Amino acid sequence: MPDTLPVAALIGKTPCIELAQTSAHYSCRVFGKIETRNPIGSHRDRENLEAIRDALAHGFSAVGCASTGNAAISLAALSRMIGLECHIYVSSGISKEKLNLIQSFHPILHRVSGAYEQAVHESNEEMRDENIYVANPGQCRAKIEGDKKIGLEIADEISPDALVCPANNGTHLIGVWEGIKQKGLNPVTIAATARRSAIADPGFSSL
Repeated sequence: MPDTLPVAALIGKTPCIELAQTSAHYSCRVFGKIETRNPIGSHRDRENLEAIRDALAHGFSAVGCASTGNAAISLAALSRMIGLECHIYVSSGISKEKLNLIQSFHPILHRVSGAYEQAVHESNEEMRDENIYVANPGQCRAKIEGDKKIGLEIADEISPDALVCPANNGTHLIGVWEGIKQKGLNPVTIAATARRSAIADPGFSSL
């Protein structure tokens, strides 16, 4: 049953710790929510756990997403742990290193000609036609619900004046903010992105 997935016990309840050097630099207390403590190493585990729960609750036997990063690795890994069929759509520019990580969890891999945006477009259409649960950003409310738990956990420990989240596709930012708001807090909320990334593939937007 979706509410008794054994992998759920491994995800979430990550530590929120004060970052001493950053606090000293900005002359205020700065805390970090350490999402790398999730089993696959990012907040995507929270998103994909809720997506898988939602998929199972609605009778789907397969899930999928378009990604060449943490979202794909996490969805493929969690699906493998649970025994759920997983479809991953990747753009033509994916690096060999990321492709190897995704393939290590044995999803059904779909190579799409073009950039990430084309992979999203093709995957949305194909997954709907094939009755595969669509776990793409903007198409899956459950992913926001997963990120919402980050905000709830933060608010249980501290009352921040400002909240800084990676912008990514917006799902993470919206979810964390919703969790904070549910607890009656209203911090200044900032969407952050790196000026330059040597990790992301060309044409790839950190998904």
